[in-house]
Amino acid sequence: MATQAQTNIEALLEKARGEENAGNYGAAESTYQQALTVAPENPELLKRLGVRRYNRALDALPWRPISRFVDARLSLTAHPVGWAV
Repeated sequence: MATQAQTNIEALLEKARGEENAGNYGAAESTYQQALTVAPENPELLKRLGVRRYNRALDALPWRPISRFVDARLSLTAHPVGWAV
């Protein structure tokens, strides 16, 4: 029985990775939650769900797009090559 549960968890992890790679983050989070019902203390599942929720929270912050712009501008001016661009 433990082997079947492990196989189910691995299949759900693979499914969630595919969803993340496709940019379907909500579905990936749901899949991680589904896997946690089978193995609620699985460290890999807990880590991935935590990272997913952390990234979701960062994406919701209003300053994130501005910081990307500022970072891009700083990277152009921080190097001599950037000054010529």
